Amino acid sequence: MKTETKVLDDFYTAADDINYYNGKAMEFLEKHKFPYKLTEKKKIKFMVDNKSLEMDYSKSDAAWFILIYNGKDKPTKTYAIDIDEHEALLKQLTGPTSAPAPSPH
Repeated sequence: MKTETKVLDDFYTAADDINYYNGKAMEFLEKHKFPYKLTEKKKIKFMVDNKSLEMDYSKSDAAWFILIYNGKDKPTKTYAIDIDEHEALLKQLTGPTSAPAPSPH
């Protein structure tokens, strides 16, 4: 019984941490006016080199992650806790010479 309780406690601790860092990531994106979209889709289409590329995240090693997509290159996968490490890439989304990134399909 102790093992089950420990596993359940670990799960809730991890879920709380993920929710906290997801919230901080959304605050970061909003503060810097970086566009974002929330989705639960496991297969997402992106335009890369003027071709439609479907990315399948159904077998991803993590359930919660962030994709940074600038509208032309293959998306970069990261996690909420690391979002600020990608600020230079995110700035491509709002730079004066960039067009708005199309929403993933």
